[in-house]
Amino acid sequence: MNVDWSFFDRQRAEKSKKLCEYCPGLDKCRQDEAGFMVEGIEDEKKGIYYTQRKKCKLKASYDSARKIEGLFKYAKIPKVFQNDTWNDYELTSENEKAVSAGKWLEKSHEGKGLLLFGSRGTGKTKLASIVTRSKIKQGHRVLFSSVPDLMQEIRSSFGKENGADELISEIRDVEVLVLDDLGAERTTEWVSEQIFNIVNHRLNKGLQTIITSNYSPEQLILRLSPKNRNGEVEDDEQGYRIVSRIKDMCYVVNLTGEDRRMKG
Repeated sequence: MNVDWSFFDRQRAEKSKKLCEYCPGLDKCRQDEAGFMVEGIEDEKKGIYYTQRKKCKLKASYDSARKIEGLFKYAKIPKVFQNDTWNDYELTSENEKAVSAGKWLEKSHEGKGLLLFGSRGTGKTKLASIVTRSKIKQGHRVLFSSVPDLMQEIRSSFGKENGADELISEIRDVEVLVLDDLGAERTTEWVSEQIFNIVNHRLNKGLQTIITSNYSPEQLILRLSPKNRNGEVEDDEQGYRIVSRIKDMCYVVNLTGEDRRMKG
């Protein structure tokens, strides 16, 4: 005897649909598995009817929120800027170009990133944080770190099982990397080598990188060149190599204006 299984499938789908009509919430979901309903599919070309499990809108929204929450924790945006949006950023004639670049970067998923440079307190880190928040809300994996802290973290990971290798790999390959305050660190040969390896790898892979610095590209050449014990640059070739790659991978914008941290 041939059994019309589609009859039972239709019954299951209809029952599942009715259970969702007056949703009591995920914690009191009446489905066999909370947040999942049975959906009926009619394939007219093949002349068959079948069912599949599907996340309900509430479950999908909940999972998305949990994912975003996890991405925010992973990103490590500076606490002082964690909740900032463009509404918190005062637009002036001096920062208009930088804001336009930031808003473009929010929507761009190509490899080209952004180098924001300018004097202290002009809003570079705040702008980078706002762009980072937007990227995360879109579901992108972002890592935010000041360069001095990042170098210290790499140093501290040596000697730990797979610590340094895993951390360096994560920094090099994360979808979007924010390097804050480039040039602030004391540049030894080791530091210069680490920075070169990171930017060179990300350039070759076409991964977006956002960089802030108090120094212009020309000044960064010397800042990122290894120095001897007396603090003197003996060879600026490494600095040139780093800055050359940054220029290839980033649009360069000078953020001018007064020191907002000192204002008032």
